[in-house]
Amino acid sequence: AAVAGAGGLLLGFAALREDAAAERARELDLARLETSWQLAVSGAVGRIDQGLGRLAGDAEIARAVEVEEGGALDRRVAALGILAAPATGGITDINLLSKTGDLLYSSDPAFDPAPLLNRGALDAILSGQKLARGVRLVDGERLVVVAGVPIYAGTGAGGGAGSGAGVTGAAVAGLDFVAALDVLRRTTG
Repeated sequence: AAVAGAGGLLLGFAALREDAAAERARELDLARLETSWQLAVSGAVGRIDQGLGRLAGDAEIARAVEVEEGGALDRRVAALGILAAPATGGITDINLLSKTGDLLYSSDPAFDPAPLLNRGALDAILSGQKLARGVRLVDGERLVVVAGVPIYAGTGAGGGAGSGAGVTGAAVAGLDFVAALDVLRRTTG
């Protein structure tokens, strides 16, 4: 009877050890997925920041945002050539907003396009306190990696963030998340 009891204990401990090993494997898989997610988002934000810096630092964009001139924004964004086709992994969405948060320009051709950022994130940018970074659900169906920065009045000669000029608006750009994952897959194998 003692041998049977000892055998039962050994089998119980073996099962516990297997369960612990399986739990550890699940934890490692989740950690790997979280790391992959963070790499995809940070890589996409890095690509967005390149074009976003061009937008927010452009003197013509700053002037047009300051006076809320949508037509000038259409022409200047087109001239800068920042928008790309989703398959290229470049910026697919752009919003330019006034200092009051009004949407002045959107690359979305819809009659009444939704902004890429919610009001809380936009207010943080417009106050000059925080940059926006993350993933947003756009149109209720499409994941987009977004980044947003303030546009300062007088950007360009004698103006910009260090000039003491105030925030005159915000530039927000997005990259389709599927493209971000494709780029991650191509770079990491």
